[in-house]
Amino acid sequence: MPAEVLQTFSRLNLIEFGGDDTRLEKLEAAATALAKGYTEDLQQAISVLLALASPASGVDPATLEHVGTAIEQEWSTYHGAFQDGKADMVFRGVAMQALVEAIEVQPALGTAISLLMRNLGPYMEVGKNKPVFDILVATADTAFAAERDVALAQATGDLSHELSSPTRTSKFDRNVLKTRIEAAVGPHNRAGQTVGDTPNPHWPNAGTPWSFDFSDRLTAILGDYLDGAGNRGVEAAAKNHAAVAESLDALANKLVPGKRSSIALLWWRQALYSETADSSYRELALLDAAVHAVVDLSDLIAPAYERALESFLVEAILSFSAQTTEFEIKDFSAVSSKASLSLRDAVQGDPPEGLLLTSLALGKGALPVPAPKLTAQKWAVWLLRELAALKALEAAPKIVEESASE
Repeated sequence: MPAEVLQTFSRLNLIEFGGDDTRLEKLEAAATALAKGYTEDLQQAISVLLALASPASGVDPATLEHVGTAIEQEWSTYHGAFQDGKADMVFRGVAMQALVEAIEVQPALGTAISLLMRNLGPYMEVGKNKPVFDILVATADTAFAAERDVALAQATGDLSHELSSPTRTSKFDRNVLKTRIEAAVGPHNRAGQTVGDTPNPHWPNAGTPWSFDFSDRLTAILGDYLDGAGNRGVEAAAKNHAAVAESLDALANKLVPGKRSSIALLWWRQALYSETADSSYRELALLDAAVHAVVDLSDLIAPAYERALESFLVEAILSFSAQTTEFEIKDFSAVSSKASLSLRDAVQGDPPEGLLLTSLALGKGALPVPAPKLTAQKWAVWLLRELAALKALEAAPKIVEESASE
């Protein structure tokens, strides 16, 4: 997606290049350099996203200061080209282009941005910037879908399994069998050779003596071979049964993680018991219960979760409280310290300012958009998205830059 964001800014007349393509190329280079930094510092990328979600008047200049530094390294005189406040729009364009490029390298960042934009998108004052944000959201949603598919595959496993080739019974040695039958029939074979240690001393024309001797010898031959055939069949069947059992065990092991996850979710939904609060949700104040429910549920799901889990959370909260009162963010000041601490403990390090989670866990920061009034159930979904976004960043694999081949 080469410079699609910057080109869109240009088409919308939000950034003017004056017909000089070299200006676009310099901004592209700055965005690429920033993208590399964002893949290494995902928290900074989220801070930039939250800054971009703010109205232009509400952006802390310090948040985008590094963008100006990156542009200056590629274009030392850019200040003269963008005066009268136009530099701010350039900063936004380059930063957003960098985020898009960073997502393509680090899908976990896309997962986080996709989740956060579900919260912020409906309340953002994007104006002419909407087509640009659409590009960012589409890129993030694609990364989220890919991460979700990976998580689902890891939970269910590859259920294909090749069954080992069946064990077949081996053939008896025909020569040995022929020798024994020849010894039972008469004193020697057709070549005139004596067969066996004690062949039948009679020929069939001897009548009764031959028949008595032959029947004894044939009974022994048939008994030995029939017994042998039965034993070999039992051995082959045992090996085949063991192979089938081993294959079934292998398939069961692949299914276990997904089954355990599903069972854990159903158990949580039915028990309505909070591990973090060490209490039934019914015994907690509504907002406390909502916060604890978010933390408890987040421990049972992957960051790139199925969208249906948001409805699952809403229905779980409604099952212990049908209250649909709408709350403002300031109402969360009544949340207990235990609930706030559970949020704080759910993430590593300090979450960036601009999240509801940061406000509740650390008591600082404000949303970058006009704060809405929502039911406890909808605030819970908001918090779940934020917490899942941060966990996606924590679990993101480190990007290793490939060295150029000589």
